[in-house]
Amino acid sequence: MDECRDEGMNTWRAEKTSIQSPAESYIEWRFECRCEELANGNDILTEWRERKRQYKSWTDTIAYDFQHFSRHDASHSINILEAIEMLLGKERIDKLSAGDLWLLLECAYQHDIGMAITYEELIALWRNPKFKNHIEKRIYSELADERKAALFYYQLDQLIRDEKNISAIENGQFTRTKMDAEWLDEDGIPWEVYIQKCLMYLVSSYIRKGHADRILKLDERIKIPENSVIPERLYVVARVASRLHGESDYEEIIKQLKECTKGFGNGRVHPRFICAMLRVGDVLDLENNRFNIRAIQHFGDLPYQSQLHLEKHKAITHIKITPMQVEVEARSEDMDVCKVLSDDFRWIEDEIKNLICYWNVMSPIELGGCTLQQGKGIIYLGDSERCYDSSYERRVEMDRENLMPLFMGDNIYKDSFEFIREYLQNALDATKMQLWLDIKKNKTHRKQNPEVYDKSEISPLDLSSDLYEQYPIEVTYKVDMRERIVRLGIRDYGIGIERECKGMITNIGSARVIVRN
Repeated sequence: MDECRDEGMNTWRAEKTSIQSPAESYIEWRFECRCEELANGNDILTEWRERKRQYKSWTDTIAYDFQHFSRHDASHSINILEAIEMLLGKERIDKLSAGDLWLLLECAYQHDIGMAITYEELIALWRNPKFKNHIEKRIYSELADERKAALFYYQLDQLIRDEKNISAIENGQFTRTKMDAEWLDEDGIPWEVYIQKCLMYLVSSYIRKGHADRILKLDERIKIPENSVIPERLYVVARVASRLHGESDYEEIIKQLKECTKGFGNGRVHPRFICAMLRVGDVLDLENNRFNIRAIQHFGDLPYQSQLHLEKHKAITHIKITPMQVEVEARSEDMDVCKVLSDDFRWIEDEIKNLICYWNVMSPIELGGCTLQQGKGIIYLGDSERCYDSSYERRVEMDRENLMPLFMGDNIYKDSFEFIREYLQNALDATKMQLWLDIKKNKTHRKQNPEVYDKSEISPLDLSSDLYEQYPIEVTYKVDMRERIVRLGIRDYGIGIERECKGMITNIGSARVIVRN
C-alpha cells in the first residue's frame, strides 16, 4: 500500500461549499457530521462556532505583542489540525466520537490564547514586582538581545527615577549632551523607537514562558453560556489538556487527565489522547510561511533568537506526515540554525516516541494499535550531503585527585590551586572569542567607535563598557563544612569547548570536578 496516497480528506471541501459550512479542517467537518447524529447536536455545533469566533478574535491580537514570533493565530490552529489529520489518516478520524472531535477543536484553537494580552493586563504586569525582578535578572541572560533589552530598560528607568535629573530638566540645566548618552543611541536608532522594541521584547518573553498556565483563567475572557449544552466539566478538561501542551514531563498527561470520560450523548471522550495529538500537531507546524512578514517589517530587525527561528522555518525542505512515519529534512550552512533545528527535531522525535509508548493507555479502542514508527529528522549542512551531528553536546567530567599529580609531576602547576586560574583564563578566552563572533555576525548592536568601519580594526577601547557587561564571568563558591568540600562554580557566556577537545577529555576520572559548557 502506498502510504502517501490521497485518502480523500480534501473532497469534503466541495460538499461543504454546497451547504455553506464554515468548517476550516476535515476534523471540523467530521465534527459537524457527528453533530447531526446527536439529539442536541445543532445546539452543540452553534455553541462551538461561537466559541471558535471568540478564540479567533483573541488569537488575532497575539501579533500585536509578538511581532517577532511565528504566527500563533487561527492559521496555526488549522495547521495543527491538518498535521493531526495526516498523522491519523481519514479512516481513524472518521471513527472519532463527536466529543473527541470537539475536544481536538477546542484545544487547537484555545491552547495559545494565553499569549494574548489586554491593556489592563499590561498595566498590572508593569506593576508586578515579580516582572520587575524578572527584568533585573535578564541583565545576566545567556541571550544577548535579552540582556541588551533589560539593560536598556534598567538604565532608562534609573534616569527617569533620578530626581536630580528630573529637577535639572525642569530648570533647563539638563543639557542635550547629557541626554545623548551612548546607551540612548542604539546603532543610530532613536531611543524612542528602540525602547518600544525593548519593552515589547521583555513583555513577550515573560508572557511566553507562562502562557500555558494562563489558559487556566480562560473563563475570565470567554464565558461559558448560562444555557450551555456542553457540560462545564468538559470545558475544564479542555483547559487542562491545553495547558499541558507546554508541560515538559509527559507523565503529567497521565496524572492529570483521565483515559476516558463521558462525552456527548452516549459517546466517549479521551482527554489523554487529545492532549497527545495537540502536542505532536503543535511541534509539526514547521512550514516555511510560519512568520508574518508584515509584522516583521513593523518590528524591524529581529532579535537573534527570532532570526534563528525564522531561518529554521526557511531551512525546511521536506515534511512527510503519515500514519506510518514522520520525516522532516532541512538544509542550512549556519551552525546556529542547525542547532535550533536539531533541538526541534529532537522534540518531534520525543513526542512521537511518547505517543508510541503510551498509545495503548491513551487512544480510543476503535482506532486499533499504533502504526507509527520512530520519527526521522535530518539536517544537511549547506549544499553538501554531510549531516549535522549534535552528539558532541556532552558533559565534561574530570577527577582533580587523579589529574593533579600528573600536572604537578610535570611541573605544569606549582600548587594544587592554580587550576582555578586556568579555568578562569579559559573562561576569559572563550568570552572574548564569543564577543568577537557576535560583533562579526552583528548579533550585538552596541555602539562602537564611529570612526572605525572595518570590524577587523576594532580595538578593545572602541567598545562601550556596557557591552562588556553583557558578557560576564560569574564565580561562585559554597563551603560544606561537614563534608570539608568547597564547591567552586565558574560560568561564562563564551564559545564553550570545541567538539574535538570535548571528545578527548570527556569522562576522565571519577567526576570530582564537573565542568558544564
